[in-house]
Amino acid sequence: MLRILAARGVPVDGQARQRIGSCTDMATLDLWFDRALKATRLSEVLGDLAQ
Repeated sequence: MLRILAARGVPVDGQARQRIGSCTDMATLDLWFDRALKATRLSEVLGDLAQ
């Protein structure tokens, strides 16, 4: 997912990178992945977790 966000030009800060990297819930990861495919901002992927 981080590669998709980078390819789309969406900046990911260290805190968000850690949150994504440490997530082990497959339903959450699937949701974030699907959102990342269309996102232009990190908040569109992580929702309230992103600043």
